[in-house]
Order: sequence, then C-alpha cells, then structure tokens
Amino acid sequence: MLIGLFYRPPNTSAPQDMRIEESIDMALITGIHFANFDWDSIRTNDLNSWVSLLTSHILEGAKRFIPNKTITIRPQEPRWITSEIKRLIRKRKRLYQEAKRHNISSVWNKFKDLRNTIISKIRDAKKAHIDTISKSLLDKKNSKDWWSTVKQFMSPSS
Repeated sequence: MLIGLFYRPPNTSAPQDMRIEESIDMALITGIHFANFDWDSIRTNDLNSWVSLLTSHILEGAKRFIPNKTITIRPQEPRWITSEIKRLIRKRKRLYQEAKRHNISSVWNKFKDLRNTIISKIRDAKKAHIDTISKSLLDKKNSKDWWSTVKQFMSPSS
C-alpha cells in the first residue's frame, strides 16, 4: 500500500481537437462542400470502402468549415486546479521570464504579487475540494458510495 502512495502513472496527456459548435455555418458547408461534390466518384460496389470514402469526405468538410480549437487534457492535474488558476500560472511564467530577461524591479514586484495570489488561490481551491469530499463522506449512507469516496480522497490523482 505504501508503494501506491508514491506511484505516479505515466503522463498520458495529448492534444485533442475540439469543435466550436456555436459558430457552425451549415449553409456554407452544404452550399460549398457538399453541393459541389461529385457523389458518383465515391460510389463503389464494396460497401465498406464506400462508407470509408463517405466518412472521410464528411470529416474533411467538418475540419475545413467548422472552427476548432486544440486543447490538451492532462489527467494528472489535481482536481482543484481550475482553468482560472492555470491561466494565472501561465501569466506568472511569462512575467518570470520577462523579469529575468529585463531585471526591472517593477516587473519583479508584479511577478511576486501574482505568485502570492496564485498560491493563495490554490490553497483555497484545495481546501474547498477537501471540504466537498469530506462533506460527501458525511452524507453517504451506502457503504459502497462511502468507500468509493474514501478511495477518491486517498488517491486524488486516479
């Protein structure tokens, strides 16, 4: 059991494309991509090859006309690290590089203030997360739910 406390699974984060569905222009997709396509060119006698050609054409149109954004999902991050905290951490890194490069006291002071703000936000978020888990432990009546919450509390990265 002691080994489980110090085991860190390999990093499995990878960038993924996420489509922004709010800004889809279906008239553009159907008018340009699908209307001007020669559908007889993909028709074959083999059903599997026909479906794969059709699928590739549809995905090509989606990639071309639907705006997408590349995101990275990191499963190893603690659950209390929010997107706001991540944004502030990136800003802190940029400020640190700038302060190191120019060595200006005002930039160093901005960096130190932001660093302290991030540390307090992380502490508050972690405390809120632990409070939420402990509250759910008190509310659980079913022993299976209680033990799954205990397991989540004991190994927060899984």
